[in-house]
Amino acid sequence: MALVRPGDGPAGIGLARHDGDGRVRAAGQAVRRSLPEADLSELVVAASDPHRLLIAGDGTLTTVETREIDGHVVAWTVDGDAPDTEECTR
Repeated sequence: MALVRPGDGPAGIGLARHDGDGRVRAAGQAVRRSLPEADLSELVVAASDPHRLLIAGDGTLTTVETREIDGHVVAWTVDGDAPDTEECTR
């Protein structure tokens, strides 16, 4: 799997089996890969909707898109300035 994004923003991707917490685990992987130098030992889901999570950790907020594909959850970080980020609710 590969993730390509134009520009200089950090990018991360995660993959987990679709089970009780697979979506959160995949999102955590994506965030950790997008910010490898940050202290992300504790991540918190600040908000969510069916396809997005807003993840807080080390003073940052990262928007992560998620999709279920063949029994797995794929998660990837998106530009935090995306206009629909504010629509993500708890």
